[in-house]
Amino acid sequence: MKKITFRLMMLFTLLVSGIMNAQFSQGFETGIPGTWTVINGGDANTFTATTPGTGAAHTGTNVAKLVYSAAAHDDYLVTQQFTVTAGTSDQISLWYKHRSNTFPEVFSVLLSNTGTATTDFTTVLAATVTPTTAWQQVTYNLTPYVGQTVYVAFHSTTTDQWELYLDDIVVDTAPIPCTGTPTAGTVSPALQNLCSGSTPANLVATGFSSGVTGLTFQWEESDDNGGADAWANAVGGSGATTSTYTPPAFAGTTIYYRLKVTCTNSAASSQTASVAVSPPGNPATQATALTGTPYSDSSALNWTVGNGSRRAVYISDSATFTDPVNGNAAALVANTVYAGTGQQLIYDGTGTTATVTALNPSSTYYVKVYEYLRCGAGPYDYYFNVTTGTNIYTLATLTPPANDTCAGAIALTPGGAFGDQDVAGSIMGATKTAGITPSCQASFNADVWYTVVVPASGTITIESQVGASNTMTDSVLAAFTGACGTLTQIGCDDDSGPTGPNNLMSILSLTGRTPGETLYIGLWKYDTTVLPSAATSQFTISAYDASLSNPTFDMSGFSAYPNPVKDIFNLSYSKEISSVSVHNLLGQTVMAKELHAAQSQLDLSGLSSGTYLVKVTTIDNMVKTIKIVKE
Repeated sequence: MKKITFRLMMLFTLLVSGIMNAQFSQGFETGIPGTWTVINGGDANTFTATTPGTGAAHTGTNVAKLVYSAAAHDDYLVTQQFTVTAGTSDQISLWYKHRSNTFPEVFSVLLSNTGTATTDFTTVLAATVTPTTAWQQVTYNLTPYVGQTVYVAFHSTTTDQWELYLDDIVVDTAPIPCTGTPTAGTVSPALQNLCSGSTPANLVATGFSSGVTGLTFQWEESDDNGGADAWANAVGGSGATTSTYTPPAFAGTTIYYRLKVTCTNSAASSQTASVAVSPPGNPATQATALTGTPYSDSSALNWTVGNGSRRAVYISDSATFTDPVNGNAAALVANTVYAGTGQQLIYDGTGTTATVTALNPSSTYYVKVYEYLRCGAGPYDYYFNVTTGTNIYTLATLTPPANDTCAGAIALTPGGAFGDQDVAGSIMGATKTAGITPSCQASFNADVWYTVVVPASGTITIESQVGASNTMTDSVLAAFTGACGTLTQIGCDDDSGPTGPNNLMSILSLTGRTPGETLYIGLWKYDTTVLPSAATSQFTISAYDASLSNPTFDMSGFSAYPNPVKDIFNLSYSKEISSVSVHNLLGQTVMAKELHAAQSQLDLSGLSSGTYLVKVTTIDNMVKTIKIVKE
């Protein structure tokens, strides 16, 4: 047991020692850590982790912020405890600024090697730090305290200024000076084929020596990769003495670039492999990942670009394409409206998306995108990549619903309420009927059609509600008289649905119509650009009128007594009772009588004792059955 306890104590000591010796960085994104200390002296305000009152944090979202007060601050923000270790944690840095130079929020930086009480901070790293409204970084050397366990505090005593912001407080070690020959790394892209006058993409070096001081960078150029034309410092462009270089506009003949990395302490240097900017050629990287979102009469398309500057997209009803060819020609002319047959250019440009229209429902088409480079000012020189990979796509258009057009309208059966005769519908794959615009909403797309016959009352309500799943949530309803092709709009509704999931659905009430009249009902999905999808296409629709409601038996107006009964059984109802019959429990009729009165008496004296069922039928064909006991 003693050995186990000793080992656990040693492990705990090593863990604590590792934590205390470790570097750390604090950006206050999740608050001020519990290992830090906030001392709120003076006024009521103190350091909090929050967003700046103006501008942005140095990194992330939050800063350590101190807000002014009419009373003086005496506030400390104290780091976690750490041990100053040479080469690991022997410097501390922070970023700081304030809200206004008119109200300077100066502060001091203090150190304690004992505790976190205000009286413990007797070592002054900086007596006065004056921020500006721009983020600045300051670093303090802690090597005089190597081996000591310390806390660092940021102390404010300002009065009635504005806001102080501290961010990205880091304890680490200063980088060491470079020695020997540095590593130059690699540069990308390795090759750019450009038109004369085009600006090359940035040349970016990676993998060079890092974590040391004393490195310098110099981009070099040569017309023949260092042959007869010796390497010399790059001319023009920007960033020639950094690790990222933007060359000047391409002059039309091949030029090579490389990066020279030098360690100033040793005067040794190394160079990256060269990269080239050359005249045009077929782009080496084809466009890829061509795909689409087919609809019944159109499809959105998208792709990933290659390394040319433009893309040409063709559609065809055949899987075999005639590839474009290099040469000198006028600008390509694209048309997104497909002619119906053959190969057609539907997009030419620098983007990654296109939409083709005028497709046939339930049909298969083929689409191919070509990466290409175009030079000149018209006519142009063309350079196409005609390889085939994921740059070809098989497009299958959707089948529209049967009631996509007025001619295919589905008949609704009117009920007495919405739930009596409601039917499920889908607008997935539906097209927009040309020449018909619902008068109450200009933003609409796909539509489906229904008919309904006006009941004897001359009134009818058509209502749409959300579907059971994968539902649309915003509809437009319109009613029409006449025949398909010559419809006349008589009513329209957009968002009359009740509060809740149906609040953007539609309720259209029509009155004063001719009984027996056939009306056409169009239902549209709201939105001008977003077509229905499998997840947003279902709905429920119903036609109804209260005059068609099924009557119910009014128990409050019905009376039947006595029960049990010896001989005379009394019946009364608020409406006329047309007939009454008595049945035994075998279902046999033992008595039947036409009444045609609101009140009546039955003489049951001739029946044997037992249990019977009395069936009462009213003039409006409502039936009520009651169980009685004959004594």
